[in-house]
Amino acid sequence: MSPMVFKAAALEPRNGGKTAPIPRRFSSLPSNGFGLLSRPKVITAEIFSASQRGFTLLEMVLVLFIMGLMASLSLMFIDNEDNQLRYQETLQKLEALQAGSINVVQYNDDFIFSGFIADNGVLPTTVDEYINLPSNWATRQLFNADNPVKYRISQSDSPDDLPGVNLFKGYRGAYIRSGIDSSGNYQTGWGHNFSVQTASNDLQFSYDESLINDAEYNALTNVREISAEQWSIALSELDNLQLTNTRGSDISGEDYKVALVVFNNKNTSDAVEYWNTYHIEINVTLNDGDTASFPLTSWKNDNDIDISTTTRIPAGQHPVLIVLSSTHNDPKGQSVITAIPGYSPQPVIKLDITS
Repeated sequence: MSPMVFKAAALEPRNGGKTAPIPRRFSSLPSNGFGLLSRPKVITAEIFSASQRGFTLLEMVLVLFIMGLMASLSLMFIDNEDNQLRYQETLQKLEALQAGSINVVQYNDDFIFSGFIADNGVLPTTVDEYINLPSNWATRQLFNADNPVKYRISQSDSPDDLPGVNLFKGYRGAYIRSGIDSSGNYQTGWGHNFSVQTASNDLQFSYDESLINDAEYNALTNVREISAEQWSIALSELDNLQLTNTRGSDISGEDYKVALVVFNNKNTSDAVEYWNTYHIEINVTLNDGDTASFPLTSWKNDNDIDISTTTRIPAGQHPVLIVLSSTHNDPKGQSVITAIPGYSPQPVIKLDITS
């Protein structure tokens, strides 16, 4: 029996020999050229290890160095800006101390005085005196007939009243109103105390710059000054008296004393101690109704010591009076003189002899 032979029938492609199109959903996948999807590639470990490689130690050190440098520069800038703000605050407070000490404003033909020195007639010794009333100081008040000025030409005299003068004197308070901390202290922008000093009648406000831990601000100006010529006049500048006789009779060779009374606030319970009296002697010959000028050259204190060249009179208004040299407790005339710092010549003292 002969063996069986099988013949393979030729396969004819469908669609007339044309290859069937690949469906749209597979068109983007790789093909093997026969219309079949090719086998996907296997992603090896080498690919993962190349894409996930970390930073080197040098790169990490470099990044940390840059971050540290940027942080230090920022801190330096912030610290410098902070010191600048503190310095500006300190300067503003120094200027406030100046403004609170003496202020002179010209209004028309008159002068208006304000500030610690004008009110109290003395220089401050501490910054706290600008904020709080010192012990036993007189508060601001009107001196008039009901509350007369006290004067004493000689230490041997009993205090006398000067009722015909009207003026305000005394501690007004709150010469500084801002910049005071919650503890009631007025300090620099760095929290240090201000210093108050007087030298040759000049008033100085300063602070200890060595306490500031910054060489740049240690070298800057830390002083504000009010010179003696800004807050006062020399007593010798009151050198001209204009005297009018209105008493109804002639004056012939009579000795008088002209007295200047200056308010000086202080720690005392004796009202007369708030006032310093300076005097000068003149001999007067003057017909009734006439006016004459007299030079004033040798002012003395209540101990009869010449103090013309050493004593300064604070800015503001001050009572003046005239008495007989033999009788100090009976004013023959009185008025008010205004001391104006920086003004030359000073106003003439004008008095009427009324009795």
